[in-house]
Amino acid sequence: MKNTNEMPTLAELQLTPLPKEFNTLSGPLRYTMTNDALFHIVFEANPEALKAFLCSLLHLIPEEITSVEVTNPIRFGSSIYAKNFVLDLRLLLNNQTVINLEMQVEKLSFWKERSLGYLCRSFDNLNKGNDYLNTKPAVHVGILDFELFPEHPEFFSTYHLSNDITHQKYSDNFRLSVLQLGHTELATEEDRFWQLDLWAQFFKADTWEEIQMLAEKKPYIFNAAKTIYRVTEDERVRQMCEAREEGEKHSEPSSYYIRWSCNKQMMH
Repeated sequence: MKNTNEMPTLAELQLTPLPKEFNTLSGPLRYTMTNDALFHIVFEANPEALKAFLCSLLHLIPEEITSVEVTNPIRFGSSIYAKNFVLDLRLLLNNQTVINLEMQVEKLSFWKERSLGYLCRSFDNLNKGNDYLNTKPAVHVGILDFELFPEHPEFFSTYHLSNDITHQKYSDNFRLSVLQLGHTELATEEDRFWQLDLWAQFFKADTWEEIQMLAEKKPYIFNAAKTIYRVTEDERVRQMCEAREEGEKHSEPSSYYIRWSCNKQMMH
């Protein structure tokens, strides 16, 4: 018999039955998509939603995406407890572009430095002896629920290395984008065309009524909503989400793992 204290697999969570009234659920969500654990789980479990989000971020049509690989998949029984495990989504797009998606709610004084560090490590993707021409392009996307530059508020922005005087881009292969969830009112016509405002609404939605309204517009959001329900019905996953939210409130990153270690010991 399977030990009920063991963390479930993603496949097992997807088999959780939905209630008959799922299409008419109302009231607050247990956790929103700004929870980085839920963010990772939902997108890893819903490739079509992940593909659609990448199309919005990168201004691609679906036919331009032939493959998306999650290179740091969640393995609840092992990797989630590893001290160095990060819940950002690390992706390989079309087997040629490295992408890091980071959900960040609490303001960190070192966020800019950390995001640059992630981007630089992603760009340093050659194996020893390989030609530099084989370096894969790297993209880091920060999805933030705090003010990055209060004096220059924006909804979606992209940064490249460029010449200080001529503004000539040094390379298209090194790029950092920021989606600020608190500024949907600043979405440009282009942002709305690529439906980034819809994604921001999805991430910030905190009631089932909001989720149902968005799900009526896009089938992949409906499927993602099913995953939100299924995984947040599991007490063990809720403990993980709670630990992540509590950890966000502390300046020491290790607080995530201290709480996880305590929860793991209690569960066994």
